[in-house]
Amino acid sequence: MEYSGWFCFCLNAFVAQNYGAKKKDRIRKGYSLSFRVLAVWGLIVTAAFVFLPRPIAGLFFHEKDALDTAVNYLIIIGFSETFMSIELMTIGALSGLGRTRLSSTISVILTGARIPLALFLTHIGMGLNGVWWALTISSVAKGIVFTLVFRKISSGLPDDVSKTSEASIY
Repeated sequence: MEYSGWFCFCLNAFVAQNYGAKKKDRIRKGYSLSFRVLAVWGLIVTAAFVFLPRPIAGLFFHEKDALDTAVNYLIIIGFSETFMSIELMTIGALSGLGRTRLSSTISVILTGARIPLALFLTHIGMGLNGVWWALTISSVAKGIVFTLVFRKISSGLPDDVSKTSEASIY
């Protein structure tokens, strides 16, 4: 998460600067590059959490029950890491476009959906793992929704200004 948080802040400034300069193409290229880097990073974290949960959890927990719970958590939450990275990065990009209210609305609705989903999943017998799956499912949904929303909004931006006239500089 920390790594994607930096991308969020950097992409926010990058997008805002290029949005002000009407450089739609640079916004798309910057987003696309950030997307690819964070997708790779998220896949690395996913692989670590899904395939190496016991050694990771063993760094923090030594009691069998706590270790087993942590292993389940890492495996389940691991499937959402790529999507969570993309979500955080895209929030930065949307904020750079001045769409902070939209980002907040999407986040509140889909994060709030975790509660009824967790209740449902625990009710059908998943127990604590149902809570972890609710977190994972909502993070996957947010990653997908934020990406689609950014692509829709960025496609509607005004065209790039290819040449600036001398009169507009002064």
